[in-house]
Amino acid sequence: MSVKRTYIEENGKKYIKCEDYHNTRIFEIVEKFPTGYILWLVPKDYPDNGYIALAKPSDIPYNIIQEDLKCMFVGEEIWNKLHSYCHKGNEITSLNFNVVVNELKFF
Repeated sequence: MSVKRTYIEENGKKYIKCEDYHNTRIFEIVEKFPTGYILWLVPKDYPDNGYIALAKPSDIPYNIIQEDLKCMFVGEEIWNKLHSYCHKGNEITSLNFNVVVNELKFF
């Protein structure tokens, strides 16, 4: 997938705008995992390498609120471990993120 990224700074906040042939999504860059969000499993380069995508769950299509996406930099190694953990059927939320990351650092 070819993704065009634009980094935006606006009103003291930073964003990554991702455009591909299907969608345009804007991710607010955050420092901490926000309450009420989950790790959203998307391809490695989306929103950008080393960033995890975070979304609020919902009952609408895609099961997330696409207008309020966030992302957080964790680096390539942790990104890979988090996605592997989620692909095994585990969910990462604001409640268990720090515990999971600390456990994964030892593998």
